[in-house]
Amino acid sequence: MKIYLPGDLIKDDVKASKVAIRSENGKTYACVVGTVKDGFFKPFELAYIPSVNDKIIGIVYEKKAKVAFVDTGTAFNGIVQLTNEINIEQGSIIMAKVMKIEDDNNLLLTDVKTLKKENAMLIFIHPSKIARIIGKEGSMLSLIKEKTQCQILIGLNGYIVIYGKNVKNVIKAINFIVERAHLENLTNQVSSLLSKGG
Repeated sequence: MKIYLPGDLIKDDVKASKVAIRSENGKTYACVVGTVKDGFFKPFELAYIPSVNDKIIGIVYEKKAKVAFVDTGTAFNGIVQLTNEINIEQGSIIMAKVMKIEDDNNLLLTDVKTLKKENAMLIFIHPSKIARIIGKEGSMLSLIKEKTQCQILIGLNGYIVIYGKNVKNVIKAINFIVERAHLENLTNQVSSLLSKGG
């Protein structure tokens, strides 16, 4: 199954809602993440669907003796089994890997790392736009890091944590990408945007 990212050319003759695809000069482009099946473009835009080994970011909203519950910003709650090696508190921001998806939509998390809250900016974008923020082989994310000299941690569930003195420009670039995710040549446009500074 071929997955199309926003801005990708769809070579097949497909039908879809106007918000999912766009036509330009006789060519059809994806506006959201999706695939083609039976002549229809099927968007993946609607919600984050977790997979085992996904790296996600969340906020601990409740802690008990041996377990902590994590808000992932989605329909899925995260669960961390607490051990002597894992020291998290209510309100902690964590990055973790999905180990198992339970039948009740809970995510069992492993490889838990507590992220520093000091000088951190936590934002949330629609998970369907995360692939565009990262770019092919990480190219877009690398560009933003290089231009802003900020540390950027991304969860596939839509949470992003930013550290550095140039957070404002990181957020400006992310908003720019989210609003134009369906366009081509976005990397050059973001490079130009960040080169202007301010």
